[in-house]
Amino acid sequence: MKIIIPIASTDKEIFENFSTIKPLVKLGNQSMIETFIENFKFNYEYIFLCKQKDLIETDLLKVIKNLSIKKKIISIKKNTSSVNFNSFTFY
Repeated sequence: MKIIIPIASTDKEIFENFSTIKPLVKLGNQSMIETFIENFKFNYEYIFLCKQKDLIETDLLKVIKNLSIKKKIISIKKNTSSVNFNSFTFY
């Protein structure tokens, strides 16, 4: 089984209160994405749909790569609300 985690949208309201993208907002000592995975850790493959810009300009790629789960990271050039499947890059 695979779990798809779409984190490629732009949440403008987050930037009103935080200086980072939503998946990297800290909840205690961990980011939101780390907390999510820790609470829902199954023996499945996790597929992360991420904006290419976020993977390049933030620590998102590093954080996801450090998760001790079976995973695939898919880079999307646009927001998920306007996905064109020809714009995917697989890692």
